[in-house]
Amino acid sequence: MAVRLSTVLQYSKGNEKVAASLADNKRTQALVDPKAAAALDLSPDEFERVKARRASFEQAAGKVAARANIVGLWTEHQRGGLPFFRWQGQGDRENFFMAVHVADGDRSSVTPELWTNLNHNANPADFEAWPMELVSQNGDTLIFKASLPIERQGNFRVTGRIATNGKADAPNWQWAEQSGIGDVRFKPRAVANEKLSEQVVHVGLANCGPGEAISTFRDLMDPTWGKYNIQAVKAAGKNTIRLQPPFKADRWDRAHPYDTLGSPYAATDFFTIDPRYSRDAQALPEDDVEGRRKAANAEFFEFVAEARRQGVEVVLDIALNHTGHNTTIRDLFDDPALGERVLKSNFDQLTISPDQTAAVHQRLQSNPLAPGEALFPEMFASREKDPAGAHSISDTVGGGGGQWADTKQLNHGGFDFGGQIFDTPQNRSVTDWFTRVLKFWVDPPAEETGGVKMQGVRGFRLDHGTNLPNEFYERSMNQLFAMVDQPVVFIDEDFNQGERLRVWTDAMESGWYKNLVDGFKRSDLGAINGIVFNDYFYETLRGGNHDEERIINLFEGDTMAAGRYLAMLDLFGGISTTVMGDELGERREVEFKHEGAVPETLVQARENRLSPQQVDLQQAMFRAGRAKNTDPSLATVLRAPLNADGFNANILAIARHADDPMVPGTLVFTNLANAAERSNNFHLDGITQSRIEPGASYQATDLMAEHPDQPLWPSAVKGSDLLANGVFVKLQPYQIQALKLEKV
Repeated sequence: MAVRLSTVLQYSKGNEKVAASLADNKRTQALVDPKAAAALDLSPDEFERVKARRASFEQAAGKVAARANIVGLWTEHQRGGLPFFRWQGQGDRENFFMAVHVADGDRSSVTPELWTNLNHNANPADFEAWPMELVSQNGDTLIFKASLPIERQGNFRVTGRIATNGKADAPNWQWAEQSGIGDVRFKPRAVANEKLSEQVVHVGLANCGPGEAISTFRDLMDPTWGKYNIQAVKAAGKNTIRLQPPFKADRWDRAHPYDTLGSPYAATDFFTIDPRYSRDAQALPEDDVEGRRKAANAEFFEFVAEARRQGVEVVLDIALNHTGHNTTIRDLFDDPALGERVLKSNFDQLTISPDQTAAVHQRLQSNPLAPGEALFPEMFASREKDPAGAHSISDTVGGGGGQWADTKQLNHGGFDFGGQIFDTPQNRSVTDWFTRVLKFWVDPPAEETGGVKMQGVRGFRLDHGTNLPNEFYERSMNQLFAMVDQPVVFIDEDFNQGERLRVWTDAMESGWYKNLVDGFKRSDLGAINGIVFNDYFYETLRGGNHDEERIINLFEGDTMAAGRYLAMLDLFGGISTTVMGDELGERREVEFKHEGAVPETLVQARENRLSPQQVDLQQAMFRAGRAKNTDPSLATVLRAPLNADGFNANILAIARHADDPMVPGTLVFTNLANAAERSNNFHLDGITQSRIEPGASYQATDLMAEHPDQPLWPSAVKGSDLLANGVFVKLQPYQIQALKLEKV
């Protein structure tokens, strides 16, 4: 059950360590003194764990102490050297293992325990011991296991320890790190996020008409034919709209003259939708700042609700690393009587000492209209990299190490694209504020949504996430997950911190997609399979981003090749991302800082001027998206390569698997040859074979066909024949087939 913001706020400003220490002392007291356990207010689960731990110590008591050390620590599900646990929901469990080498002494003297903050989302500083059991032995090495329930999403740490003296009141703990064994960084990955297929949309540019500078969320909801609306996104096969940052972003007075819109990545108020993107807000006087804010936010949340009603989720792109200039700082408070509400220029949850609070109050009294960086400069990064923050507005520094002059970096502790990270109370104050920003958009207060409590956005893309500190990923995100009961997706933009970040989010945006494009262009099956089946591939499957070269240009204008690639992004499985206009062959990058810069292909669609090639490209993406949205095998990340009979130069062949073992699966084939028909026979992979009954009969339908429910084979095929002979395919140039196998 989700906790309130007020609960999370109790675990901040150092109180989290005090609370964690008290919790640990209580559990230890119950371990040492069983008679006291009943009065210590332990949860039933904690009480049972303490009993099991006590039994382990009692079993070891009186034995000759072993000379032992920890030599391994891992999870059952691993990928690329990291845990890869697909979380279906509460009730799932993961098995953790620890290997202990015993040099001499009595092996039964070893008391093994895991030490983890798993499930302690509200206070990630609270680590708890879990007992382990002996499951196998290999010579002098003992293997212990603990099966832990996974209650929520989160970013957790797990380590191990052993005692060998059998004394619960004075254990001689040896920790994994003493043997050079690092923490297991563990993220339960919500399976519900795997089927997301994103379209990046700039609300202010999507529907600009002749003479119009900016479009609105009402335009995205408008069902009128020709609008780039929710239906248009669905027509591109997408089930998720990723909005470029829609937050209030006042244009910098030193911006380039062409940047008439200002950068959406230089937000000046993270709790406010830009009134320019709201038709309702624009109807109000400009000096009614709070009224326009209320109208803009309400229109946005109405859009979120309408998109979800139509089967489309909304993800927000957000640049927490920095703000724009002349910021308005708001914060989310949890009033015992009124519930959650947003307050402007109230820094009481951000300041870290009475003196700091008094100084901010004095500045507010002297100049209540001053920008946030003047009222509380310590909230912003110092150009001298002082972890205490900037000492004045002149000491602030732009994001990207000063590269982005239209921004001011926040004092979260990260510098130099994640190369240098501080962790101070001031830094944690800022990352705690990030938690409240994200909470506001995922689970908004009713007063922001017209008085009706509703679910907010589905998740976030973290612009310049490469520079955010571990404290954000391991604390802020955990506390967010503690306060919400629905899956939340996070996608990271990474430049050089992949090894650090790949465990903490659902997917990363990095540069491997360019190699994937190159593999498609060269018809290099080995290169393609070497990426999508690589254990270290934690990236989104994408065609580019808002500030990158358009995918049609990477394929040198070949709309059929671009369509084949973009369709396969959804058929590979996992989170995929395209940019508005990609489905129509748009060649121009998104001019996201310029008013009225609607992509030309969106204008062509509105005016019914699309070429047959553009329509075919859009249809290819629609059919792939339809298949991903409706077929359980395509909704997961489970996939395996298929092997051909003999030489295979051009047919990319992949088996896709549902979580339900009773579903036979879907076989995806695409011809990477652009001018020739290709055919071959492919044998089923091991997982598909295990789901085929030899005595049953099977039929296939092509989910990429115009009529995806029509049987493909002249007659049903025996399961024994499929197992023995596999599947024969013949594909025209560029063609894709997604053969759904069904028992008939």
